[in-house]
Amino acid sequence: MNSLAETYRSQMRYGEAEPLYKSCLQVSEEFLGPKHKMTISFINNLGLLYHSQGRYDEAELFLNRCFKLSEEVLGLKHPSTFTIINNLAVLYRSMERYVEAESFYTLSIKLSEEVLGPKHPDTIRNTCNLALCYQFQGRYIEAESLYQRCLQVSEEYLGPKHPATLSVLLDYSVCLIMLKQVNNALLHLKKLEESMRYYAGDTLKATQQLKIRRKFMMSTSTFQSILYSIAFQSKNPSILAFAVDVILRWKCIQEQAEIIMNRLIHSSQDPKIVQVGKTIQNLRSQISIIHPIVDMNQLIQKLEQQEIKLAKLSNAYQKYLNKSYLTMNNIKQILPPQTAVIELKQYIHFNFKTLKIEDVYLAAALIMPNAADTLLEDLGPMKNFLVLIEKVRKTENRQEKTFALKLLYSKLFGAFDKHIAKAKTIYISPDGMTHQISFARLILPDGRFWVQRHTLCRIQTSRDLLDPSKTINQGTLVAMGGIDYNKFPHKSLKTETYTSDDYSYKRAIKHTTEKIKSFDALQFSKNEVENIKMFYQLSQKKTPVIFRGTSANEYQLKQLKSTPHVLHLSTHGFYLESNEEDPDRPMLLSGLALAGCNLGLKGKKGPRNEDGILYAIEVAGLNLFDTELVVMSACDTGKGAIDYSEGVYGLLRAFRVAGAHNIMMTLWSLQDQSACDFLTNFYKTWLSKSNMTPLKALRQTQLSFIDQNKDSKLWAPYVLVCACWGGDCNEKKEN
Repeated sequence: MNSLAETYRSQMRYGEAEPLYKSCLQVSEEFLGPKHKMTISFINNLGLLYHSQGRYDEAELFLNRCFKLSEEVLGLKHPSTFTIINNLAVLYRSMERYVEAESFYTLSIKLSEEVLGPKHPDTIRNTCNLALCYQFQGRYIEAESLYQRCLQVSEEYLGPKHPATLSVLLDYSVCLIMLKQVNNALLHLKKLEESMRYYAGDTLKATQQLKIRRKFMMSTSTFQSILYSIAFQSKNPSILAFAVDVILRWKCIQEQAEIIMNRLIHSSQDPKIVQVGKTIQNLRSQISIIHPIVDMNQLIQKLEQQEIKLAKLSNAYQKYLNKSYLTMNNIKQILPPQTAVIELKQYIHFNFKTLKIEDVYLAAALIMPNAADTLLEDLGPMKNFLVLIEKVRKTENRQEKTFALKLLYSKLFGAFDKHIAKAKTIYISPDGMTHQISFARLILPDGRFWVQRHTLCRIQTSRDLLDPSKTINQGTLVAMGGIDYNKFPHKSLKTETYTSDDYSYKRAIKHTTEKIKSFDALQFSKNEVENIKMFYQLSQKKTPVIFRGTSANEYQLKQLKSTPHVLHLSTHGFYLESNEEDPDRPMLLSGLALAGCNLGLKGKKGPRNEDGILYAIEVAGLNLFDTELVVMSACDTGKGAIDYSEGVYGLLRAFRVAGAHNIMMTLWSLQDQSACDFLTNFYKTWLSKSNMTPLKALRQTQLSFIDQNKDSKLWAPYVLVCACWGGDCNEKKEN
């Protein structure tokens, strides 16, 4: 019961946690007695719960009662008593009763030094807490002295890259800012960031659970948020420049490491890597099977063990994290004339005047070729943008929508408008909920859609632009359309057999079957792939591979004989909103419907033991390296779980990890016929000229729909995410 209450408290479900804590306390007092150590622990837990809720008077009552009992029963020098003393100190600091907070912090340090020693991590942490208390009172000189002492001891006995040392370094840097020692603070922040990159590499490759790896990356947000807050409030050019470099170095680290690892799976000659790769692919396939008997934990545990083994063999995380030389100057030097890069970054704003965390804010950096400085703008609270995004999504009133789209452009990019007006191509790297914005249909001050003035290229991170020119696979078009969702292939398909622990028959993804009952046939899907086939065959002089009906199944896609030049999937896409704040495997929440999926939703399986649903986790294991273009002609393929700095966990990430250069996705539901019309026009435009790129073709197609006065909801959902310059992976840029 206590464990469940702790879980609820960690999830901020305080109303559900409180009665459980009270029940635990009541039972403990009745059966173990009012002075039993478990009873004392439950009193402490209730005090912490009330503190979390801001119910300070009740928290004080319970924690003081807890302290007196612990001192009486366990003694003043018992570790549990230490913890309670610290809890009281933190409470009084929250209540701004600094004299009492200081008294308890001082007592905690005294006891810790006596029992544990002056160099023990707990002693260091307690001393830092006292320094923080001084900082809240504006006693910065006293705080600085304590931080210096803590930093020296922590570096000497724990090491410069230990998490405790990094925590001290961050707090000390903030103190230096308050003392107006900006240059000194910047030196420490740079030292901190370098150490964090090495620590992150070791942690990511050694941490088994994906959920824990994701939480670790989110934990790095504290450093980044404080850095951005310092940059905007100090307006120091050196700190602003460093903040922009940090955006470049930290965005999408996990994704890029996963791309390296997946490439290794498909290209390595190392027998150890080959074997691990096969095991990972096998486990991903088993995890995706729907069956009424659930046994998820063992499968996921095995997969995570193999992923960590591959991470260690490839050292993929460290390869990216060690690129300390990367700065925005590297981007500036290679940007062609008349281009610009805009990096959006959300962070938690810390007010150094009030010393309080305020809200999630959005920042934007503008990088121009050979510009003297990089512009970094604080755009204000993220909630202001969410209101506008929701307004655009919901309103059917054309005038209201136009106003919201114009205001959204002004608030997001108005500060940069005069700088980018003469550019031709804008590269945009979104963050947070801005991933859900169709930038093409934002309205400029002159009343035009943004796509009418610029070619807009969406990227995951501006670091993509630093990669050397990529080669394009010389295969052919592979397309799936006119899919029969009600039938599996009629006979078993020949392939290599493999053995497994047969978890496929035990595993279930209940979430999918609860949210989706069936997929309807797409009337125009067959025409769409036939039109594309015709244009491709005429222009490329190659024979496309087309899968229709029951042949458009999971097996055919997973067992392609060669990597395609273009992969086109005309089908249903889905994203399942999770009730969990932080789902264990977000790549199981989105996918594509293939042959037989309606039977799969009922727990049936085809001849290859597949259910007809291609989850993002399976897509990530495909070999699409050097595929020029993947087109998902499906609804909501741009959606997914959104992580701090890692972007969207969904089909986009999956196809990126699989190796595709350019990915066309959709941000909202499509009409079957209009999707067929739009994509037929897109392919006709792209394939009609030898120098036409997918990005230019997308823009021209959108412009033609605008010229026909078609509603933006018909042309604006299509977004091209590029990993190459302007979507042209053959184009070479000169420094």
